[in-house]
Amino acid sequence: MKKHFLKSFALIAMLFSAISINAGSAWCNRVIGHLDPNGVGDKDDKSYVRLTVQDNQDGTISFIVAADPTLPKAAPDVDYVLINPGIGTAGDDATALESQTVKYSVPAGTEKITVEILWSYSNWGGRYMVQNLEIPLSEICGTSDSGEGGKDPVEPTPDPEPEPGAIDWSSIVWLGNGSGLPENTDKYKISQNCLQEVVNIQKPGWADEPGIYVVAPGAIESCSVDGAIQGGGMVLYLSAFTAKETKVTINYAGGSCTFWVYYADGTEGGGETPSTPTEIYDVNFALTSNGSSAEATSGNAAAAIDNNAGTRWESAQEDPQTWTLDLGQARIFNTLEIVWEGAYGKTFTVSVSDDKENWTPVWTVEDQKLAGFPHTQTQTIDKTTARYIQFHGTERGTGYGYSFWEFRVYLAGVSTFTTLEAKPATNLSKVGEGNVITLTAKDQNGQVIATPDGVTYTITPADAGTITGNVYTPAKIGAASIVASIGEVAAAAFEVVAYDGENVAFSADRINANKVIAQSGLTDGSDKDAWYAVDGNDGSVWQGSLTNGTAGDEAARTFDSWFVVDFGAYYDINLVSIKFEGACSQEYIVAFSANNEVWN
Repeated sequence: MKKHFLKSFALIAMLFSAISINAGSAWCNRVIGHLDPNGVGDKDDKSYVRLTVQDNQDGTISFIVAADPTLPKAAPDVDYVLINPGIGTAGDDATALESQTVKYSVPAGTEKITVEILWSYSNWGGRYMVQNLEIPLSEICGTSDSGEGGKDPVEPTPDPEPEPGAIDWSSIVWLGNGSGLPENTDKYKISQNCLQEVVNIQKPGWADEPGIYVVAPGAIESCSVDGAIQGGGMVLYLSAFTAKETKVTINYAGGSCTFWVYYADGTEGGGETPSTPTEIYDVNFALTSNGSSAEATSGNAAAAIDNNAGTRWESAQEDPQTWTLDLGQARIFNTLEIVWEGAYGKTFTVSVSDDKENWTPVWTVEDQKLAGFPHTQTQTIDKTTARYIQFHGTERGTGYGYSFWEFRVYLAGVSTFTTLEAKPATNLSKVGEGNVITLTAKDQNGQVIATPDGVTYTITPADAGTITGNVYTPAKIGAASIVASIGEVAAAAFEVVAYDGENVAFSADRINANKVIAQSGLTDGSDKDAWYAVDGNDGSVWQGSLTNGTAGDEAARTFDSWFVVDFGAYYDINLVSIKFEGACSQEYIVAFSANNEVWN
């Protein structure tokens, strides 16, 4: 199996007064070993090879290494070991039993050298491990046929344990990124039980700076410390760990993971919450992008702090349930907000804590009833400093679990009017009849505030109608676009379509005054027939038929639903208005007939 290595590695030579290279035997056929990196959870297997450092009696020495499967606990997947003190490569095409030799010219006055040994594995795809060995030249092998002293290589008894220089797990580096980083050896440890894998300490290459490469159970979305998401994992920059203990939270698809990184040379207490947090206004501290994480007794807790209106936390359908937010550090806040999905909490308490053990209630709700979802429920509290916030639900408002789209935490500053929303009572108005427009003003945090005075309206076309006291009255048939403004803040335009005449499809009674005379079959279990489309009630709905709608082949699925209305007389029709529920039609046809046979 062909392996590729770098052209040079570090050689550290200790220079003293000029001496000769003396022959010895300590480094003749020496057994060296290290911990086998395969299997992240089990690193007890040892790997061994034989190393000879040979005095060539010509001012040079040779490093000779050979794998030996007969050694105790020799790992079967060891390809070979490469020695390179800085003069080139060896062993590009080595196999498990071939010897590899590197020759080195010794600088005058050298007493001892430090050699890097690179361990390569057949199933590691381009990675290696670095081991530094200090070798006194007075203890290397000589050559008996040189006549200048020295000894033949001897066969020592294999040492069952690795040499003192055996590699530590933390010193793994990526092939192609240079030698190891000795300043990091034995400096970093991770205490965790939720990561899928802790791989190594890397040099720059995949990321911009050295870091610890970890893999989470799902695709990583954010992290509480600086780093770079790479491949299936993330590089946690070593520069983020200046304290002896630093808490790290990684949020990934499907959950979150919190663990600790220990740095031997770190400062005491630097990795935890500052004693006096800074007041930061109008920022949602709960977001994962701001270093927060969440956990719950059930459900995907992190889905409520991802700033995504399409994902939500949904608990099990039982009481009680707990959802806990870790802000990553102590924060100062005075506003809590829950954006409920339909499954709201009827009775619950929100508490805060500095240590996740002692809790202080700040918001209690009992026996509430909510409607109109998604429903945003906001609570202003006294200015509070805490790191942990816990929602504890004791009674659900529905038969489902507790479910909210987002949980938000703010330190709200001075409220500033920033958003205006305008909505008509209906988008279909009869000429001459009033249509009330509702205005909603919000501040910079999305909180509803009192609507300022001074609203003005722009109607396009200008002669479509008039507005008096927030009531729009159409003057002619057709569509009008209306924009409400207060100062420089404008609401999104809305449209009102005006008609003149009567709704000739209106059917006052399902049994005795139903103008629907034919329709397609109903969806299984539904009694929502077509009368509900013409009953004049925007709160009722016709649930059309689903014909072969579950076929495996998309081309075979059809949704042909239809109904026929008999107006009871001939009319000149100039407007058709359809108000869809969420399940709207991508394509549809409206046709008219004088005899219920020929349709146009």
